[in-house]
Amino acid sequence: MKISALIISLLFCAFTNAQGIDRKILHNCTITYDITVIDSSAPKSVVNAISKSKMKSYVKDDNSRNDFTGPGYKQTEIYRHNTDTVVVLKEMGNDKFISYIDTRKLNEDTTKGVRFVTTKASKKILGYQCMKTIAQFPDGTFAEVFYAPAVEPSNKEFEKQFKRVPGLVLEFEGFLSDQKTRVRYTATSLKLNLVPLYLFDWPVKGYRVL
Repeated sequence: MKISALIISLLFCAFTNAQGIDRKILHNCTITYDITVIDSSAPKSVVNAISKSKMKSYVKDDNSRNDFTGPGYKQTEIYRHNTDTVVVLKEMGNDKFISYIDTRKLNEDTTKGVRFVTTKASKKILGYQCMKTIAQFPDGTFAEVFYAPAVEPSNKEFEKQFKRVPGLVLEFEGFLSDQKTRVRYTATSLKLNLVPLYLFDWPVKGYRVL
């Protein structure tokens, strides 16, 4: 399992504990996640680099966006309403790249054999009571997920791997691109601010197409 917007879209879930909850829909919000390494065998250099990395997610009506930032690296994933494409921007030093991913093919490739197991565990994150569920993947890996059933973003493409979770995901686990180092994303800020529309545009110059 690889945490990015280009990973697993969930096929099957059973969240009986969330039934009957009247959720507030968030049409404009900005969520900041801290990233921490939870793999005790990870090299110190990886731990230090990840400790300086963050993910920021934006939601505006039917649009959403993820920004991953770290030392000398930035990746942006943009989901815009009424398109079948995820636009991925990568900046590594002075090098800039852009990719266009067909979301229909992406969903077709990443929706097999994933299931959720609900638990009775819960905890508060940013003042929201969050429920715990465990995503189990066909390769034998898993991810612990905490979500707030009282609120839900108006567009969930930015958290595609958990888009069927009935609420806003405020903490989750996954792997780095090496598919070995386990990390945890924990929300440290949730702002119900007006998100500018220009954040969902992408450049047409200055980037090499991958």
